[in-house]
Amino acid sequence: MTGRSKIPATFDEAEAQLPNEVLIARYGVAKTTLTRWRRQFGVKKHGGGGSVQLPVPPDFAERAPRATNLALARHYHRSLMIIARWRKEAGIPCRRPQRKPVEPRRRYRVPAPVDFAATAAGLSVTALAQHYGQDRKVVQRWLDEAGIVLERAVPVPKVNRGGRRAISGRGPGRPPLSRNAPLPSGRVEEAAQHLRRFTPVYRCGPKGAADPKGKFWRYGAAVLTPAEMVARAERHGFDADAWRRVAGSLIRADALPMEAFR
Repeated sequence: MTGRSKIPATFDEAEAQLPNEVLIARYGVAKTTLTRWRRQFGVKKHGGGGSVQLPVPPDFAERAPRATNLALARHYHRSLMIIARWRKEAGIPCRRPQRKPVEPRRRYRVPAPVDFAATAAGLSVTALAQHYGQDRKVVQRWLDEAGIVLERAVPVPKVNRGGRRAISGRGPGRPPLSRNAPLPSGRVEEAAQHLRRFTPVYRCGPKGAADPKGKFWRYGAAVLTPAEMVARAERHGFDADAWRRVAGSLIRADALPMEAFR
């Protein structure tokens, strides 16, 4: 069993203030031995590892006012916590690095073209957006900045150019079918029966929910009024007046004399 290391003659109270790394390299002893030596000189331990608080360097008061904590930590090879404690003990406030004022970012706004005022006459916002390849909001901002108020376009009546049949009555003296105009129930039922060859058709409410007494008709995913459903059936080959032509031909055949059949 080895005995305890004796305190060297050169080890005094000033030596006890030095860091453990310096004393270990100088005397070749362990940290527990240094703790015992410091205890005999009345030096308080710092933390749980037996280390002591490092004193403020002599040139700290001269260097600290013009340097940041990071620069001092690199110069003295100490942590930022030790530099902050030294500043507190020396009464030297921390010098913060001066930052250049940052200008707020300005959002780039597309300027209005030179010919915008002349081009805007007679066109809508959508047409102008398609013409210049910009968003509608950008075009509206150009209009507001220039003080231009677009005139509302007059709706152009739809013209039947062939192909799909227009939603209107057939034959002279028959009023055109509108969205709210009532239709004969028999004609609507026949049109519904005709469309059932392609997809389920049933009565529904205005939102498409099934309703046996509803005033609308559900055709696939579409909600149609009676007039729209009859028009849809006519586009699929429905002919509501076919029976009239058949009955008329029979009546004309009955009116012929018997000699015509001999």
